[in-house]
Amino acid sequence: MKHILVLYLLFFKILTVAQCSNRVSHISKTFLINNVWVNVSSIGIVGESNYCSAVKPYWIGSNGKKEGPGEYTFSFSPPISSLSLNIIAIDNSATGEEEVEILLNSNKVKLGFFAPNQNVGKCIDELAVLTEEGNLSGKRNSPSISFGAKNIRIEGIIKEITVRQDV
Repeated sequence: MKHILVLYLLFFKILTVAQCSNRVSHISKTFLINNVWVNVSSIGIVGESNYCSAVKPYWIGSNGKKEGPGEYTFSFSPPISSLSLNIIAIDNSATGEEEVEILLNSNKVKLGFFAPNQNVGKCIDELAVLTEEGNLSGKRNSPSISFGAKNIRIEGIIKEITVRQDV
């Protein structure tokens, strides 16, 4: 089974008069982005991809040599007030189904809603579904094998967000 999960992260600073978006595009280490230190770390099978401009450079579940579970963690100092995620290429095939779990400050986020028709351009076949646990997954018994969602908004005091594939 092909394991590819690609994500895109946009964050918004706390206490800004006009909210401006700041794209995170580094795959490791710590960088200063609009006066916020953003550290990116990973565990498991991850890589860098140009698979789709709407989500590059993050790739979870494959690094070109191996396939398997993986995750990216983004840490913010000072904390941010909200962020937006684009997630594509959640695979669903006869040999298995992938799920994507999001952790906010080390606590599971149970996604309850994301807007329909928010497909990420031409990068995915179908809109992902929410599992009973509040994770993202593909539709069972669908002819498509690739799913995703755009502009998944997370709000609160965000010190750290983890996006984990293959829960």
